[in-house]
Amino acid sequence: MFGLYAQHVNDFDYGPYVPAMQAASTPDGAPRSSVSGSGAVQVSADDRGAAMLLNSFAPVVTVATPSLQLTPVADGLTDPTDIAFSPDGRLFLSERAGRVRVIRDGQVTNNAASTLEDVSTRGGNGLLAIAIDPQFERTHFVYAIYTVASRFSEAAFRLARFREVQGALVGRTVLINDLPAAPAHAAASLRFGPDGKLYASFDTGGDPNRLGNLGSYNGKIVRINADGTTPDDQPMPTPVYAYGYDSPLGLDWDPATHALWIAGRDAGGLVRMRNVTPGEVKSRLAAEPLSVVLPPAAGGPGISFVRGGGTLPAARDLLTMASDLRGIVRIRVEGDPLQIGFVQRIVNEQGGVISALGVSPDGHVYYCVNGKLIRFNPGP
Repeated sequence: MFGLYAQHVNDFDYGPYVPAMQAASTPDGAPRSSVSGSGAVQVSADDRGAAMLLNSFAPVVTVATPSLQLTPVADGLTDPTDIAFSPDGRLFLSERAGRVRVIRDGQVTNNAASTLEDVSTRGGNGLLAIAIDPQFERTHFVYAIYTVASRFSEAAFRLARFREVQGALVGRTVLINDLPAAPAHAAASLRFGPDGKLYASFDTGGDPNRLGNLGSYNGKIVRINADGTTPDDQPMPTPVYAYGYDSPLGLDWDPATHALWIAGRDAGGLVRMRNVTPGEVKSRLAAEPLSVVLPPAAGGPGISFVRGGGTLPAARDLLTMASDLRGIVRIRVEGDPLQIGFVQRIVNEQGGVISALGVSPDGHVYYCVNGKLIRFNPGP
């Protein structure tokens, strides 16, 4: 089924749900924007839409949307899927067809050597997620999850490591291979945690029976060392870290508590979030059910905590795409990791569908829409 070798946006077919989601997540007065040319665009409005949690963990209130300065950074991108940042200030951006673009100071590379030739885009699949080694200045390692055609011509996930050399990705090493993937619009995420371990999530490959099967990586969060081996502190001799995720949409760590937040779409179409603390995983594998159901307006792929700016405040902001993929939603986390203060739509992008979202180490938010890379500061 899969092989483990010694050594992010995530996608979902939203077509059938878009009309209802647009009605639910584009209230009158929500911020609207579009970006054209090379100038910055000012966005300011109030979010008067009703936001709610479908359980009682925390109240959600209506708040005013701050003014945002949206600045175009780069253009000419083709179907971006994920964003990662290197310590030397460069931005790595994956495109579905298998190309990894490197952006510095608004300049985009077009290096053919950074195109992964074994990517399969059948059914809207392709290169789904990338991650940068925390030791990048020493190793220059870049990691990627993408879909390939299995030996049975079916969709399969592949997790591979590459070495970056002058903007090109060379020397592929496969870490996980032939893991079943959904035949269309497969979902996967890939991030390094604060513990220096690599975390990867994979959908069920179209078979919900794999959710509780710990012998499969499907429907799971997998935690491995940078060389592909299993960490010594795993509660079981397996890379499986958490399970019960039909279609994982994103993962990131609370910068204040180091708890891992995981967003995933369940079999009923709801986007659920839970967090897993480091101590919880040391004692047992973290399982479903998730604790928080997001409101309809905040059900898009990709999640990122805002970082940077010195001392971390008591309130933290978790950003995700809106469910209609035409906006960005702020989720205010306060105090305890499970306490949510409010949910707020801060960007309503009319220029096209948002396809990738990332937050840089200095706290700036980057997203891709209509072939452009846009940057803004989310503010307080």
